[in-house]
Amino acid sequence: MMVDLVYVILPVLFFSLLTCARFLRDYFRTVCLAFRLKGPPALPILGNVLTVKDFPKMAELGTNASQLYGSLFRCWISLAPFIWVYEPNHLKIILGNSKSSKKNVFYSILHNFVGAGLITNNGHKWRKNRKHIQPYFHINILESYIDIFMENARKFTRDFDGNKKDPVNITSYINKCVLNTLHESILGVPVDEDSPYRKGEVMLTQRIAKPWLLLESIFNLTPFAKKEYHQKVSLHNYTRKVLERRKIEYDKSSLRCLLDMFIEIADNNKDFSDEDMINEGVTFMLAMNIYSVGALISSCLHL
Repeated sequence: MMVDLVYVILPVLFFSLLTCARFLRDYFRTVCLAFRLKGPPALPILGNVLTVKDFPKMAELGTNASQLYGSLFRCWISLAPFIWVYEPNHLKIILGNSKSSKKNVFYSILHNFVGAGLITNNGHKWRKNRKHIQPYFHINILESYIDIFMENARKFTRDFDGNKKDPVNITSYINKCVLNTLHESILGVPVDEDSPYRKGEVMLTQRIAKPWLLLESIFNLTPFAKKEYHQKVSLHNYTRKVLERRKIEYDKSSLRCLLDMFIEIADNNKDFSDEDMINEGVTFMLAMNIYSVGALISSCLHL
């Protein structure tokens, strides 16, 4: 009996040690690279966590880092090194490498909130959904949304012109413009007061600012975990209701939003399920909100 137990334990122990060795090998390779790069001053253990918590300092770092430290620099979130790449040619090489498509642990944290979409997925499911969705992102499809973009841009300028206060906090105007645009172009419905996309908050920044919350066992004991779970349920339930409505109104000859395209994909590919459509819809809504708000703020600052 004891001999049989040893034969069971030894392989498990061996593969566990092998997994740890691979993780530590990759970690120390990244650490060695980080030590060779310039970057903002970091505190022992904490790294640059205090900078992440201080929005003005974070904004200043984002604005001036490439001038101070070059197009390739590092920062630390506790003991985890982050490498920042500013040079487009470097990014092209990285993004063109199939090995770099694997997401790191911080993307897996987003699973709790976003779900299993293209941004957070790895492996077979990522390749499958990417193969289905990518053909729909060509210039002709994007041009079909121009009317939506233009109408919400006009609303944005009217709202902005109507406020004579000086200075003006443009964040609320930009958030409203982007949310309206995404609701119409992705979900195919106008934004309403009950939309959970108006209220969602990604907990990743809080978890980075408090590195101990990166451990799921600790995070799940906090109020943040409960709040994140309720947000996820609200987002997915809302998107599911919109999807069911779009199925009823679906017209193959007129794909008016991204959900319509997902429905067409599902009609032609039985492995693209309702859950895939919901996960991808939530992912695109949240990811495009972050990117679009950032792009619009940057554009306004340069006008």
